[in-house]
Amino acid sequence: MPGVGHFHSIKEGAMGDTPKKPEQTAPKDGSGWKPKDSKKWTKHDAPPDPKGSIPDMDDWDPNDPKINHGRVVTFDIDTRVFKVMCCGMTYQINWDDLFAKAPKNSAIPARCEKPDTYQEYLTDVWDENNYFWMEETPCVLILNCFITWQEKWTKYRCTSKHVWEKTATDRTVEMCLMVTNTFTCCSD
Repeated sequence: MPGVGHFHSIKEGAMGDTPKKPEQTAPKDGSGWKPKDSKKWTKHDAPPDPKGSIPDMDDWDPNDPKINHGRVVTFDIDTRVFKVMCCGMTYQINWDDLFAKAPKNSAIPARCEKPDTYQEYLTDVWDENNYFWMEETPCVLILNCFITWQEKWTKYRCTSKHVWEKTATDRTVEMCLMVTNTFTCCSD
């Protein structure tokens, strides 16, 4: 049966030259992004790796991939490698690298310089979640990958002893970053 041997080689990455990464935009605020045509885009959950997550896509099984627009897309749970194979090209990227990263807590210095000055520090990051919007055409696969999280900023005051003292002011902010990943399979 034609194609059976071809699928055997997908997991090994025999299609195309050396795998390349997709075009990616720099992370930007994604809180206001909505698809212009909701019939072309589909939304999928993809919680971050610490939650033991996988994208909710049955068609991406590396052992039984589905062909869509002449393109084969796979996600390997064990290695977390995401592959797009089309038109003799192979794109390959770690799944978690498709998404921006949430910041880490700020290290609060032990000492401060100017008494009676104030400084805010990022003291907590929680409730991280990933999801993506996908658009597929015969020539391109676009994944708009979002990460959302909550962060707490705490205000500190520099005391006369040159140490930071927490004030009663905490500020909680909801954040959302988006990275657009473009896998181009043909020139037009």
